[in-house]
Amino acid sequence: MKKYGVATAMRPYTTLRRLLVHRNEKVELAEQGELVYQTPGKDYGIGYIGQTGRLLTTRLDGQRKDVDNMNNEEYTRSG
Repeated sequence: MKKYGVATAMRPYTTLRRLLVHRNEKVELAEQGELVYQTPGKDYGIGYIGQTGRLLTTRLDGQRKDVDNMNNEEYTRSG
């Protein structure tokens, strides 16, 4: 507003710059949480797309364990 000669009495504390710019906070992708991720698929092109609130490494380790322990039984809903 100063550019246009308008005086302001208050400035907002939460600005877009404060929300979006984090100069010194570089975090490895594997150590991030609250994100959407994609794992490659063996039988089809896209693979698996998921969302997690946990760290990405924790989630992917859990998926690897599930795949290693998976057997070829089919589960059906009985009812």
